[in-house]
Amino acid sequence: MQVDGEQLPIALDLEGVTLVDIEAVRFLNTCKKGGVELLHYRPYIWEWMIRENAREE
Repeated sequence: MQVDGEQLPIALDLEGVTLVDIEAVRFLNTCKKGGVELLHYRPYIWEWMIRENAREE
């Protein structure tokens, strides 16, 4: 979405998310790489995202 030629920031609030699978981790990594801010995620999700990024490199 654009307003006056500027892109609005996008954020995903993951406060209620307690369980994810590999597809969700990859989706979240793609979102983060695209500039989406991730909020209130569980520590294990963040650590899994980091490990998956390292594996993909």
